[in-house]
Amino acid sequence: MAAYRVRHRKSESYHNILFYVITVVVSFVLVSGFLFFVGYRTVVNGESMEPTLRDEDNVIVDKISYRLHKEKRYDVIVFHKPEDEKTYLVKRLIGFPGERILIRDGIVYINGKSLEKDTSLDGYTIPFDMEKEITVPKNCYFVLGDNRYNSMDSRDHRIGFISKDNVVGKVVFRIYPFSKFGKIQ
Repeated sequence: MAAYRVRHRKSESYHNILFYVITVVVSFVLVSGFLFFVGYRTVVNGESMEPTLRDEDNVIVDKISYRLHKEKRYDVIVFHKPEDEKTYLVKRLIGFPGERILIRDGIVYINGKSLEKDTSLDGYTIPFDMEKEITVPKNCYFVLGDNRYNSMDSRDHRIGFISKDNVVGKVVFRIYPFSKFGKIQ
């Protein structure tokens, strides 16, 4: 009887260990699949999106929603920096293909009308005024940082218009710092 109990406990222990190992492996596979296909975590580098996002904020990027739904003005997106596929930038989506963009006296105009809500840090888009109105090309976007005084965005010739193909996804959630944990507007 004692030998049976010892064998039974050993067998039970092996089953428990196997259960935990399988649970860890399945969890790893599911999380890896989520991060590869649906979304991933990234860290904001710089001050160009203040006050919405700050340097070193950890955010979750949704990679699938734009396959199911249309983009919206004011979405915060992550995209490959033109000419440098290894570098990602985070900016706010402002202009869509075919729209006319003009920045004059610190105000952003789209098709002759000022933005309904300006998400910029100080309410103005300075120091860059545009000499003339520009039209967003087909399959491209015009993006701006919220801290427009300190942002390399579509106003800068090094960034320019962002191709739809370069968009990785939409920033949906901040996970760190914990004091600012929550959905991104």
